[in-house]
Amino acid sequence: MLKSASQYVSNTTVFDEVCVELCMAALQLVAWAPPEEAMWRALAALARLAAHSHDVPQLVALVGPDPAAFRGTSPRIDEQIDLIMKKVASASG
Repeated sequence: MLKSASQYVSNTTVFDEVCVELCMAALQLVAWAPPEEAMWRALAALARLAAHSHDVPQLVALVGPDPAAFRGTSPRIDEQIDLIMKKVASASG
């Protein structure tokens, strides 16, 4: 059965709102400078959210903290920061 256009728009709106809330939670966690494992998980979540929602890179740029400030913590964190910063750069410019 085909979904109606209003159901699709509704699902998309809910998804975007959930992405924004998850982004804010991950940014708050990163701001506390958690242990490496928790920071990697939060940044990996941000990278995935940024890949799926156009609002997330804008929030990362506006709200902060700047993920680049945590560069050098570990190679796998640097990898996630690179993914996030690519999305932030493409969203802002």
